[in-house]
Amino acid sequence: MEGTYYLQIGTILHDRYEIKDILGAGGFGITYKAWDNTLQTEVCIKEYYPVGIANRTVTASQVSVYTNADEASYKRGMQRFLREARGLAKLGSVKNIVNVHDYFEENNTAYMVMEYLKGKTLKCFVRENGGKVDEDVAIHVACSVLEALQHVHAVGIIHRDISPDNIYICDNMEVKLIDFGALKQEIAELNKSTSIILKYGFAPPEQYTSNSREQGAWTDIYAVGATVYYILTGLIPQDSIMRMMEDVLVPLEEIIPSISKNFSDAIMKAMSLNIRERFASAEDFLNELPSDTETNDTKNRQQRKKSYKDNYVKSVKKTKGRHEKTEKKENQHSSGRKK
Repeated sequence: MEGTYYLQIGTILHDRYEIKDILGAGGFGITYKAWDNTLQTEVCIKEYYPVGIANRTVTASQVSVYTNADEASYKRGMQRFLREARGLAKLGSVKNIVNVHDYFEENNTAYMVMEYLKGKTLKCFVRENGGKVDEDVAIHVACSVLEALQHVHAVGIIHRDISPDNIYICDNMEVKLIDFGALKQEIAELNKSTSIILKYGFAPPEQYTSNSREQGAWTDIYAVGATVYYILTGLIPQDSIMRMMEDVLVPLEEIIPSISKNFSDAIMKAMSLNIRERFASAEDFLNELPSDTETNDTKNRQQRKKSYKDNYVKSVKKTKGRHEKTEKKENQHSSGRKK
């Protein structure tokens, strides 16, 4: 990313974590793959590094601020970063949230150490599966994210950036909520800009205002609805600001006639432009989701999610077995030719 200088490979942080690779950079931070020398395991480390404020020379680890005028904004953002890390660390036992193991200040910046996930983003998962998913998979994703949000909202954190980019599908089909956007919101307010954080089609109208006090659990609920709409249809929903001028968002049941009405109604309610017409909480939204086309029995819903995971794993093993048989035949053929 232009204007960003990463930590050098091999850098040791906190006398414990060795930087192994650069995974990416965004508007407010850099993400690294690292090795935990204490626990002897791979971890993911996010470094607080707001674009347009932070600076670092190519070979240095220390972060500086461009101007004295930026110093207060930088420090304020760093404290927000650490508060968010502390909040997420308290949710370590929640399976559908990326676990935060550690956080600390160093190099005039802050770091968050998280579990290293193996899998792909929901966006990639959908693309690799033909551009959309069936209702069972969508329900599995929605339920997993909403279960996570119940815990997140309970400790006073709003995600603010839910989209297919920030939902992770692990290799075992577990769903993880990643890359919280509360800090991005604060930086946007400091820079008087929303362009660095809002994703077209997934952000509700209240996020286009400069007043974050208008945002709450309902903000995340809209984004979950928009994400499910997208993975079911393969279509990015009409952006909320455009909907405010002329709402032409096509109801799910008109695009997918076979979808259960309860599910379709729940998603469209979550995407209401009026905050008061959305679900009041993640729990309320979750309770309206069907476990199948007729009921919303929690036990059946969990059994179906397990069944989908089992079938997915069996499919992967079956494909792997075919590859191994092919390789064995090729090796036997090659050995025969040598004789």
